[in-house]
Amino acid sequence: MLLYLFYILLLSAFASAKIDVRELKCLVCKVTFDELNVAINKLDPDLQMEIGGYKIDHEGNLKRKTVSQTQSEVALSETIEDICEKMEDYVRATYKSNGKLTLLKMVLSDGSMNPDMSIVDFIQDDDLNKSLKYYCEEILEMYEDAIIKNYINNKDTVKHKMCIEETKYCDTLEDTDKNETENEEVDEDIKNLEKILQEERDEL
Repeated sequence: MLLYLFYILLLSAFASAKIDVRELKCLVCKVTFDELNVAINKLDPDLQMEIGGYKIDHEGNLKRKTVSQTQSEVALSETIEDICEKMEDYVRATYKSNGKLTLLKMVLSDGSMNPDMSIVDFIQDDDLNKSLKYYCEEILEMYEDAIIKNYINNKDTVKHKMCIEETKYCDTLEDTDKNETENEEVDEDIKNLEKILQEERDEL
């Protein structure tokens, strides 16, 4: 609710921009699996959950089949169900330095505002970013079985497999735009430092 009001207050300051749908879907895909990884990492690997059916041990006794919570299709499916609500925390924006599109998380996990707000221009969004949630839900609904299978087999590669190989929304997972922005800021800091040092030498 607070973020909704925040969007309303900032609408007048938002810039308009033409957005490439595939590029936006790629960003949504990356963010979706970043959030999913955080949520799944909170599951307890020591917690055992029952799965369908029983097995018989060598003495003829019925034993329930159990798996770790992190390997449970039920637990993973429940985690996936709620993840698109996280899209309400993001806004579309472009980097001031190069005009590249990004999705900015307004409030960080520690409750503080994202400091990157100062290096982007927000994009006016008439539907208050409902499209981000829509694209997230589209990905999860179409590929849920593949997502769960990949998380069970190797969760470290899920983002790559889903965003590049399965959906083909992304060509790379590297956040080059952010890296370029950070490099430019470092270069600017170096120039400022060199200027200060030169001024001090001139005074001597």
